Amino acid sequence: RTDYARFRGDEKSMFVEVYYSFPQRSITYKAEAEGFKGGVDLTIIVMLKDSLVYADRWAVPHVVKDTNSLQSGMNLVGLTSVGLPEGDYTLKLIGKDIHDSGRKDSTSMRLPVKMVGQASMVLSDVELATNIKQQGSKSSPFYKNTLEVVPTPDGLFSEDQKCFFYAEAYNLLAGDAQGDYYVKMVVL
Repeated sequence: RTDYARFRGDEKSMFVEVYYSFPQRSITYKAEAEGFKGGVDLTIIVMLKDSLVYADRWAVPHVVKDTNSLQSGMNLVGLTSVGLPEGDYTLKLIGKDIHDSGRKDSTSMRLPVKMVGQASMVLSDVELATNIKQQGSKSSPFYKNTLEVVPTPDGLFSEDQKCFFYAEAYNLLAGDAQGDYYVKMVVL
């Protein structure tokens, strides 16, 4: 599963976070000294029309003591980020099992990027999350603005699971609208 959120970057680009998740049970594990080791080889490709703008590849390792402890619904979740100038991009994410390259999956999606102006108040994309911790760990890949925001790339929640969300508000003192702001949330 893959999702993304766009946040204000510098004057030339937006900061794009790409979220991904893989079911732990879908990974091939091999016995090693520290336990059963598996993982996913990930490749991200960002295209603008027929031009490659950004590409990266990395491994997402996973070690468990016992594969019998893997439960349905347990996912490996991560993120990567890239700065992109304004444009209409295509984002592709390819995942391959590190022990069985025949087991792979990919997704491709449109990624429109529009710069955030400074004349009026605007919100970033909304990032759905399974958890948000106050005073998050700066070493966490999910750390931002003193919080640890664990994304939910598939956007699915069970009846007994809390749904968190994160968004950034920009230009709150721009123009004439310098009063109080209220956030109203509706779940559809």
